[in-house]
Amino acid sequence: MPPTVKSREKGRSSEGGKPAPRSDAYTGLLSISLLAQIAGAVFLYMELSSYPDSKPTKPPDRPLSITAPANQPAPQPQPQPQPMPMPMPAPMPAPMPAPAPAPAP
Repeated sequence: MPPTVKSREKGRSSEGGKPAPRSDAYTGLLSISLLAQIAGAVFLYMELSSYPDSKPTKPPDRPLSITAPANQPAPQPQPQPQPMPMPMPAPMPAPMPAPAPAPAP
C-alpha cells in the first residue's frame, strides 16, 4: 500500500476536497467559559487552603431542656403591650353622576 499523501492546499481536508470546518463565535465562547471554570476552580482551591487543617474544638455540652431549679418557682411570662391600631382613613364621598355635555351651538 502506498503511503497517504496529505493535501498541500491550506484549509482543505483530505476527504473529497471539502474545506475543513472553521472556528466560529461559539467556539470562542466555549473557550472563554473553559477559562472561567478553571479560574473558579483555582479560586476555590485558594479559599479552601486558607482554612486550618485541624478540626475545631467541640463546644461544651448543654442540657437538652431548660428547667427551673427545684427550690425556685418558674418565672411568670411578662404580658406584652398591645400595639395601637392604625386609624381608619376618612370614607370616600359617594359617587355622583357626571354632568351632561353642553349642546353644540
